[in-house]
Amino acid sequence: MPERLDYIVAIVEEQNITRAARRLFITQPALTKYINKLEEEYGIILFDRKSSPITLTEAGKVFLEEKTRIEIAEQNLRHRLEALKNGSVTITVGIGHDRAPRWIPKLLQEFCRRYPDINLMIKGAGELSLPDKLRSGEIDAAFGVFESNEENVEWRYLTVEKLSLVVPLAFGIFPEDFLPEESVDRPYILKPEQLNGLDYISPAITMGAYDSYQALRQLYSINVGRQITTTSARSIRTMIIHGLGYGYGFIGSASDLQDENGVFRAGCCILPGLPTRRFTRAAYHSDHIHVDLLRELTDMLEQQIINADSPSKIYWKNYQNDDRLFV
Repeated sequence: MPERLDYIVAIVEEQNITRAARRLFITQPALTKYINKLEEEYGIILFDRKSSPITLTEAGKVFLEEKTRIEIAEQNLRHRLEALKNGSVTITVGIGHDRAPRWIPKLLQEFCRRYPDINLMIKGAGELSLPDKLRSGEIDAAFGVFESNEENVEWRYLTVEKLSLVVPLAFGIFPEDFLPEESVDRPYILKPEQLNGLDYISPAITMGAYDSYQALRQLYSINVGRQITTTSARSIRTMIIHGLGYGYGFIGSASDLQDENGVFRAGCCILPGLPTRRFTRAAYHSDHIHVDLLRELTDMLEQQIINADSPSKIYWKNYQNDDRLFV
């Protein structure tokens, strides 16, 4: 029976077979029949259909993880063989989902101008997964927030980004004389107990910001109310502005604290001991067959960052406060 990972992924994301079938443009009985046959073929139960919402069983998690890995490996093999057949070179870049639309278009314009015969593949990814993708050969270069300790990996810093806890004004924790527009550079110093019971917008485990969230939970025993998890830093900011919870991330300017009508809806805060900066990096294998191309690609991105005018991202070589990562 042909395996359709998109069927399984749709059920996982929708947490409901009827909604998943609607999304896939098939009938609910057809989707149920497919899952039944797949479970019968492998002799396992993929989904706990007695729970609401529907969730993957432990066997289902392993199945999806391994089948996804195999499918990616097959795609990479096909791309590499196709490149060899055509005598062409393909460079695959892995980059965080939120960073890709800001960095990639201008970067590729310059790279494609210099190298019109080289193919490029851009893979948006959760930033914490980038080292594994680089190690496996799924990508040739990685750009984002991650660590890499491998000996044969050549890496460099790209930017330093400001980090804050961003809290809706509607939560009522700020004093009467608090000015949101000034909090970007002078964040309000919180007491941990002020956050108890408040709803939280959490970054997904694959995001670079997840480490900051972990630090928050480990340093302070804060009772979180409702928790909303998302894979998008932009979504975190938007939900905070709309009062759905507080969250951790970078705020570039006062306008990031305003709603669509220009009204301030949130302020920047810090808790002692939590990181106030994070670094973005570029990494690639130093023994890669096209390492010179990867270095030049990174040089182009570095120059693009230097020329950009963005208060939220400081070119790392211009950063003079290396010892002030924590307050």
